[in-house]
Amino acid sequence: MALSLREIEQLIKTAISDRSSEHDATALEAVHAFVSQKPADVPQLESTLEDIYNTKLPTEFLDLFVEMLYIMRDHLTVESIGKVWWDMVLLPALKRKHMSRTCIRHAIAVTMVVMREEGGVFRRRLVLLYILGVPSLNSSEEAIDNASMNEEERAQTERYKSSLVDILTEDAMKHPAFFFEEINHQYSVSAESRLPLIVLLSKLADHEDFPIVEFGNSPILMTLMRSMIIDNSGTLFCLQITVITKLLPYFIVKSQTRLKEVVPELFAILARAICWQSRDSLDPTDSNTDSNTRNLEIRKELNWQRLEHTFEDAGPSNPDAIRYFTFLYGIYPRNCLAFLREPLTYLTEKNCKSPFSDGWAEFLDDEEVQNRCEPLLRHHILHPALVRQTTEEELTSVGTWKKDVSELVKMCTLLDVRSVAGASQSSEMSHLQPSVDAWTEGGEIFTQQDGSSTPMLDRGGTSQTQRRVPVSIRQLMETHMMLRSGLPIDFIDDYSEAPATPRVHPGQIPVYDVAGENLLSTMDGSNLSGPLSPEAMSLTSTQRDMAKDEAISHLQRDLILLMNELNFETYLRRHYLAQIGTLHKRNVQTRSSDRERQRMRDQIKRNEQEIERHKREKREMQNQIDRYREGGDNYSSNMRQQIHKMRQEKAAWLAEAQELRIKDAENKDVLAAQSERLAATETQIFELENEKKESAVKVLLIKDYEKQIELLRKAESVWHADHLKLKRQADIIEQSNAKLFSMQQIIDSEQNANSHLAEQNRYLENRVESLEYELEQARHATKTAQSPELLRHSKAIQKALQAQVSALEAENSKLRLSKSQLAEELSNEQVKREALQNREWQRQNSERLAGQNQ
Repeated sequence: MALSLREIEQLIKTAISDRSSEHDATALEAVHAFVSQKPADVPQLESTLEDIYNTKLPTEFLDLFVEMLYIMRDHLTVESIGKVWWDMVLLPALKRKHMSRTCIRHAIAVTMVVMREEGGVFRRRLVLLYILGVPSLNSSEEAIDNASMNEEERAQTERYKSSLVDILTEDAMKHPAFFFEEINHQYSVSAESRLPLIVLLSKLADHEDFPIVEFGNSPILMTLMRSMIIDNSGTLFCLQITVITKLLPYFIVKSQTRLKEVVPELFAILARAICWQSRDSLDPTDSNTDSNTRNLEIRKELNWQRLEHTFEDAGPSNPDAIRYFTFLYGIYPRNCLAFLREPLTYLTEKNCKSPFSDGWAEFLDDEEVQNRCEPLLRHHILHPALVRQTTEEELTSVGTWKKDVSELVKMCTLLDVRSVAGASQSSEMSHLQPSVDAWTEGGEIFTQQDGSSTPMLDRGGTSQTQRRVPVSIRQLMETHMMLRSGLPIDFIDDYSEAPATPRVHPGQIPVYDVAGENLLSTMDGSNLSGPLSPEAMSLTSTQRDMAKDEAISHLQRDLILLMNELNFETYLRRHYLAQIGTLHKRNVQTRSSDRERQRMRDQIKRNEQEIERHKREKREMQNQIDRYREGGDNYSSNMRQQIHKMRQEKAAWLAEAQELRIKDAENKDVLAAQSERLAATETQIFELENEKKESAVKVLLIKDYEKQIELLRKAESVWHADHLKLKRQADIIEQSNAKLFSMQQIIDSEQNANSHLAEQNRYLENRVESLEYELEQARHATKTAQSPELLRHSKAIQKALQAQVSALEAENSKLRLSKSQLAEELSNEQVKREALQNREWQRQNSERLAGQNQ
């Protein structure tokens, strides 16, 4: 039985005041029982929880409230979750470090209730939180702040970011159309939000159940390709082209019709990737600048905001189109070659609309595309489909690619000669040298006596390759900055005379040196040991800050690109493993079929041996039959004699059996006759007993009838006496009614007379008052005039009036007396009438009871 709301509130407060697993379990069980048995009272429970939480509880109670909200999630409203509990409980729970995975999953499940029922406003809020609320990937200030965080704060930030990604991923899997619509909106309205959104799409593309059909039908696909054609950010383009490359196999397997519609745009993106030039090398006034990289005018109806760069302080980054070309060439080889042969003609024939006002002619140059695609074509083998299909057949053959995604990835990857050669070379090297250094081939990093580290080659073999060697962060950063600077570097072959830190000439790259020292001091939280270099001493604080921002931007961009590469390599590895599993399964099936074939051969050999054995046994049995046939004559004569003897015995047995049958039949006849007589006797006895039983009932009924007749006779005599009494009483009642009627008429007449007298009395009283008034006036006049005649006349009138009033009062008293007497007689008559009615009712009841007894 569910507890009351007050009892549940007490249990929750007990669990908060004395935190233990038993109290938490008791409170959660009580809430679950209350919600299941009293769903209509859940709003009151929700209000109680809100009041309890508003008492400024610490964050360690967030898991308890998350579990209670998870139990109540089906009965909570969208407004309460999105406007109250999200900011109060769910968002702090997602940010908290020490929170169990189960609690995080429950918080995400409660959040998905809002996404399922409302969706639009709250989904946009979550997307904006992901874009703006997590550390930015291209902000140097946030990178420094993140580096200065302690482990707990950094873990809290990572937990919050991963939780938002999990919520958006689940929303994308369950409501793909609404999710991609919101992503398309944010991708179009804000250029700064495209980098985090493409990172989110890259994570979603790695999901096994990615809704590729809904993604293709939503406008986000065209928006993504439009961004790849218009925007000038190389980092964003690298991430976008990786996402498109990963989704191409899913499109060709699950949504080939949609992919065929956007094939021209995919080839236009390929031309952009092949002819990409860095923005730092552009000269807007130079007419020879490649049209692919100029900021062409965008069509106004698109309302597109071009993203010029992702990292302001970092240098340019040129995208790599090899993998994208490999997949496009593997899926549509003939169309790919047709496009590379004549790009503008191909896009025009396919009615591909350019996002620029000037069309494709200003965006593409056929000769440049052909020149830059030659290295790509040289590194790929001849596709088998080039022999079997034409360009149009390749687009219309829907059933050609109905294969597994992993198999398609494998087939496309095998077209790249370098990937196959690299795989074979790495396989050979794995047998020769199990450990290779990250800097130089076969080299290792050793720590010198002064505490610094310098890259050195280990020519003595692999004796020290198995141990972990400490590496200096300063060394790595300085070497990275020097290699990224593009300035000339002095290489020293004598490692014994090499300096502790490989530096260039003074004044060549002081900016990167200062940036490295400032960044390391920021990350370590204190100044490094040792004096600054002369280059660092010659720069101002502003130059140092600019150098630090530039170095951080370089590192952030390289980190994003490396993560993108790692993501794609993980994607390939996953499909390689799936293909390996498929090949292993086929190998196992082949081995099992070989074993089955060998087993069948062995079974055939065993069957042949069994047949040979049966043949030998048959020959042996035939020989034995021949031997039996030789001695068969003597055996036949003996058997005939025995058969004759047995026939005689059988005849004697039959005669004796016949006699026994006759005796048995006679005994059966006697027994049947006795059985018939016994059955007749039993029937007669049974009939007599039935008659006796029937007669006993009739006798009892007769006795009952006699008793009832005697009672009815007595009741009849009593009824006659009561009837006479009632008849007399009816006459008395009739007389009383007549007398009562006459008395009622008398009373009515008396009442009429009384009312008449009352009116007359009122008239006389009024007359008396008027006469008294006149008398008073007369007295006043008498006093004034002093007339004796007037005084006598007034006195006479006064005496007459007094006599008349006394007579009327006497008559009124008589009438009242007579009225009281009549009322008393009337009440007596009513009592008598009620007594007579009671007697009549009792008589009727007695008659009714007598009738029921009869």
